[in-house]
Amino acid sequence: MGDNCSRIFNVSDTVVNTLHIVMQSHANPLGILHGGNMIRWLVDAGTLAASKVVVGYPLLAGIDFIYLGKPVGVGETIAVFAWSPYAGRSSVEVGLAAYSLGRPGGRGLERVSAAHMTFVNVKPHEGVLRPHPHGSCIEAVDREEERLLEASMKMREARVERLRGRELLRQTVYSLRESGTEPFEVESYRIVNPVDSVAYDVMHAGAMLYIVDELGAVAALRSSAGIVVTGFVGPADFVAPMRVGEVLRMWARTSYVGRSSVEVLIRSASGFMGGGEARLTSEAYLTYISLDSSGRPLEIKAPRGWEPEEQALKRAEWRRRLIRSIDSGETALEPPRRFLEMLMRGRVG
Repeated sequence: MGDNCSRIFNVSDTVVNTLHIVMQSHANPLGILHGGNMIRWLVDAGTLAASKVVVGYPLLAGIDFIYLGKPVGVGETIAVFAWSPYAGRSSVEVGLAAYSLGRPGGRGLERVSAAHMTFVNVKPHEGVLRPHPHGSCIEAVDREEERLLEASMKMREARVERLRGRELLRQTVYSLRESGTEPFEVESYRIVNPVDSVAYDVMHAGAMLYIVDELGAVAALRSSAGIVVTGFVGPADFVAPMRVGEVLRMWARTSYVGRSSVEVLIRSASGFMGGGEARLTSEAYLTYISLDSSGRPLEIKAPRGWEPEEQALKRAEWRRRLIRSIDSGETALEPPRRFLEMLMRGRVG
């Protein structure tokens, strides 16, 4: 632990658990949990875990991945766990896992989603939100916590290459009135309202990602003859906050087509309409699975003459490796076991 630690936590001290009942209003046309709702629940839990560390309201800076591994039906109870294994000077790494407790009298505990994100502590300075040291440190006190730290540091190291491009993204300026030159397929506008904000008059990332997920699905449907569901999110970067009162402009386009999956790139920019210009605020890749009306994977035919970019092929391979690593348990993405045991004891009791 360094000399700048005003607060020291164990990994277990940072654990947050939220519970959700999946209702009809949360479901998609197949009667399973809409991906945007699960994404928001994960971001909300991650924000709570990071807020324990920074003792304030942190902003989501990036999503390494969200893996929506198994479908969840209406009537099931979802338990979302979030924890922080590592804190930087102003940043906080957060791991997450979501479990289905099933319906009453149904199947037992089953992991349905996993994720890893990074948050940043901010403070207003001359009207601008800037990263601010939080003074907290986190230590791993046993082998279980050490494995969570190791997994988190691997994500952090892999992110370094991506972060080099964030400064270029910050310099990108768009028009709120004129069409861009990039070949985006779907476009949408929205005004950021107070209902979208939690603090600092900026849009909460969970609210933003719900909209991003729906726009991406519209773009994915252009390649699918069936229904699409969200299977994977990431990487995603939030390069600037979206302020209440600003106009949010979003674009989406297909970036990769697999056998039954479609990767979509979604970019957003925000600004005040009177100024006419908007700064880039986020860039995210979401992967959707094409399904028929029975919920079985439906093959997709790529557009004639369409060829994926080299980076898209690399992301597809990275997704496959990461999913295998999570499913096999090689990448540690579960809360300390005693929290799951307490959850099940409470359910049985």
